[in-house]
Amino acid sequence: MPISVYFDIYNTGKVALSNMKVLVEGDVDTQSGSTYLGNLEQGDMTSCEVYFSPMNIGPNTVKIKIVGEEPSGELLVHENE
Repeated sequence: MPISVYFDIYNTGKVALSNMKVLVEGDVDTQSGSTYLGNLEQGDMTSCEVYFSPMNIGPNTVKIKIVGEEPSGELLVHENE
C-alpha cells in the first residue's frame, strides 16, 4: 500500500534557487525516485507530494532529500529521515 507524504518548501534565503528537486531514497519502492520542482524565488514557497511503498515488513529507512542550486552553482541539500 503506497504511503503519501505532503509538505511545503519555503525559500527563506537571500537568493533564488534553481533546479529544485525532491529525491526519495531508502528501503522503499517509488514510481519515480525524484520530482522536479523548478525554480524557487526568494520568499516563495511550493508544495510537494511524494509516494512510496515499503519494501520490507517492519522498520524501513526512508530519506527525503530536497536539492536546489544557488546562482553561484553551489548545490544546497536538505535531508530528512
